[in-house]
Amino acid sequence: MTTGKQVELDMVEEILEMGDRGEFHYKDPLFAKFFDLFTQAETMPSRLILTSQDQLPVMVEGRYLERSHLEWLKGLNPEEALELFGIWEVHPQTDSEHEYLQRIISVYEGHPLALRVISGEIRESPYNCDIQAYWHDYGEETIAIEQQKQASDLRSAADSVTLANYSVSLTDLVKCRVERTFTRLHVSSPLAYVLLCMGATYRCSVERTAWLILIADSSKEAQLTAFQTLQRRFLLETDYTVGQVLYRLHSLIRSIALQHLTNPESKAAR
Repeated sequence: MTTGKQVELDMVEEILEMGDRGEFHYKDPLFAKFFDLFTQAETMPSRLILTSQDQLPVMVEGRYLERSHLEWLKGLNPEEALELFGIWEVHPQTDSEHEYLQRIISVYEGHPLALRVISGEIRESPYNCDIQAYWHDYGEETIAIEQQKQASDLRSAADSVTLANYSVSLTDLVKCRVERTFTRLHVSSPLAYVLLCMGATYRCSVERTAWLILIADSSKEAQLTAFQTLQRRFLLETDYTVGQVLYRLHSLIRSIALQHLTNPESKAAR
């Protein structure tokens, strides 16, 4: 008896594009054909799991609904997100700081990656976990998103037919937020920024020495500082094996890092 396997395809939104009416379709029709054929297979012991932050096109026009399952994953609720900030050593000390974190959680709808890179910036110098100081410098970013969402709600309420054209995409918000992290890292820790971009060439988890080799022209001390900066900012994912810790990038961070790698200076200056 053949044993089925589970295959996961992450960030499928990267192979999607939006049509004139706000619907998504695959950039390359071969993807649609492959998924349709997979769904129509008479016997298929394996399972294919797709993850996407955008709505995937309906497979084979919805004729085989019993062979597919859609699971909507929501972001963290405010209580869960605040608990996670605490685990990340970001603790509000005043009612104002508590409100600031609540507003950040709200605009990013509890998206863990967005909250994680923000907490990494708050933890790092010069803020050193000072939420008030961080909000003083970057609170206007959250305020701008709040205003954008409010305007979007008003417009979509006035004209529901064009809702897709007015809605604020969480995917775009998170990508923009990660982009800003890259820009700030380029200014505050140039070598860490270079390491982050070059590390995107690794398709899987690798040991720390493999990361340090990427910036071997720098001193040992500078290499370790750059690597630790990425760790403190929560830009590295860790995988544990027997007697070994491996490091990799989150798929969205890796995607953006690869874009920066093609032209670091112009990307970081945006």
